[in-house]
Amino acid sequence: MGVKERLREYIKTLNISEREFCRQIGVSVSYVNSIRTSIQPDKMKSIGEKFPDLNPIWLLTGDGEMLQGNNTNRVSGNNNTAVAGNGNRVTTNDIAGMIELQKGYQEMIKEKDSQIARLISVIEKLSEK
Repeated sequence: MGVKERLREYIKTLNISEREFCRQIGVSVSYVNSIRTSIQPDKMKSIGEKFPDLNPIWLLTGDGEMLQGNNTNRVSGNNNTAVAGNGNRVTTNDIAGMIELQKGYQEMIKEKDSQIARLISVIEKLSEK
């Protein structure tokens, strides 16, 4: 299951439409359908602000539980919020690191797409001969 499917699963648990979810995070109504491999950092931030019960690690990787749950304790201090529960501890620094990692993956995907386009072009030229 990819990010898009996990997001749809979460939206379903909210008992709202994808359209309403998109409205709440400030994106176009086709946003969920347009997700390919990941979620842009600015969109991830909007989702986290509007839906704090959603576990961002689960959304991005599928690891852990969908919801941060009622047994989750929020601890704030020094401009750093930690989420602890079920033996896990996720800080805003962790999330920022994941966002940076995601940006790197997106750049890698762009480069791969560019390489594929070049290879297709070469194959087409060779086919013409």
